[in-house]
Amino acid sequence: MKKFTPDMLIYDALGMHERAAEVFLSFGLPCHNCAVAEVETIEQGARSKGMDPGNILAKLNSLFEPGASPNAGQAQSSDAQT
Repeated sequence: MKKFTPDMLIYDALGMHERAAEVFLSFGLPCHNCAVAEVETIEQGARSKGMDPGNILAKLNSLFEPGASPNAGQAQSSDAQT
């Protein structure tokens, strides 16, 4: 089974699953547009923003679960008010 790891380059992670960029964006990390994605690991990227890499890795690895959504379990904001 494929698995994202803390020492994986962000660039490689983005190429590993078509929805990986969505996961990074859900944490406020626009890694698909970042120049350091080719030299920075998932762990380094998370820690540089003060985040726990374990949370990001768990969400990334959930992409390989059947029917999984990268936004599962995350609160959805609603701008529409009635």
